[in-house]
Amino acid sequence: MRVEMLMIPTNLHILTAPLCVLFLMVTASAVERPLSGGLFSVRTDSAERSIARLTQNASASKDSVILDVTWLACGDTLESMLMMADGTTIYAVGNSGVAFRLGESMLEQVERVTAPMRSVTDTVGLDSCTTIGVVLAGPRYLLLNRRQPTEETRDFLNEVATLRKYCRRRFERDIDRSLAHIEKRSEVEAELATTPKVDLYTLEYSLYLSPIIRTWRCRGRVRVTAQIDARGSARRAFVDAAPVDGKCAALLVSTALRGVLLSTFAPAENADGTAGSAWVNVDVDLGTGR
Repeated sequence: MRVEMLMIPTNLHILTAPLCVLFLMVTASAVERPLSGGLFSVRTDSAERSIARLTQNASASKDSVILDVTWLACGDTLESMLMMADGTTIYAVGNSGVAFRLGESMLEQVERVTAPMRSVTDTVGLDSCTTIGVVLAGPRYLLLNRRQPTEETRDFLNEVATLRKYCRRRFERDIDRSLAHIEKRSEVEAELATTPKVDLYTLEYSLYLSPIIRTWRCRGRVRVTAQIDARGSARRAFVDAAPVDGKCAALLVSTALRGVLLSTFAPAENADGTAGSAWVNVDVDLGTGR
């Protein structure tokens, strides 16, 4: 599978300046493929209320975000990675993304490396090609130069680089496998009596908007394709070429994926009335006002 990267000229003041302002302020305060299945849409007009609720519960929730990394780019779109406390990881590049679960040993390594980190803004030699914006549980905010690590940030940046390589391997492999599974299941799912239906309240509640998304006022519609099991939970999820572009694309994709993964669904029903597994499309509107 090949992902088309949109070549968009970037200027340092456009990409890096908002990040610098955002992280400095926070640190200073110390604080289109048709499928069988339904099509749903949610809006985020009340996103701030959802963010507040998520922040209040973050420290105790297994699905809270413990690692939020945004890689800025020199000439194309961004990369985004979200990792939850249970190891669920979302990786997005450009307008596509995928979700998967980290193994226990990898998750423990991430926890060991991130535990001692504190909020820091490293502006030495910083430009749009080297910048990484990070939000850790706490919350802690880091603006780092990935090519010029300090003694304090070296181990952390090495771990993030390792995770990035792993995510890139999973990205194309998992999307390709999911598309193949959808094709294989198409005849079976065509016989279902009903298809999965999302609980719109839990979807809206689960839309975590990162500080960068809010600062850049990112908005757009992202279609998430998810496999819903008989218990009403999303087992797999991916986004393949959403109609969003520019610096916000990967951020919107990762946000939409997380929202769908944490949502509850009424599962599909077989002809005999029993619950079954099925794929479904979920459209997520982020900041569009629709």
